[in-house]
Amino acid sequence: GATLAALHRLLASMPRGAVPDWGGWVEARAVLPRLHDCEGVDARAKDRVARAWDVGERVVEGAASRSASMQVVHGDAHLGNAL
Repeated sequence: GATLAALHRLLASMPRGAVPDWGGWVEARAVLPRLHDCEGVDARAKDRVARAWDVGERVVEGAASRSASMQVVHGDAHLGNAL
């Protein structure tokens, strides 16, 4: 716990923009159009994803205004984690 707290303090000192805000969301947004071309996903599932995506976009758009501070934290997801 103490090490994680120290890491978060260090990450808080990073200049804004050093790591992309919402990196995982931006990467997901970039691959989302491929879902529409995927024959292995039925129309109902595609519709559920589209509706959920719209909700997610509103959450992401409003997050900064609902927070006193935004910073990178340990565990921020990105495609590099999978690689």
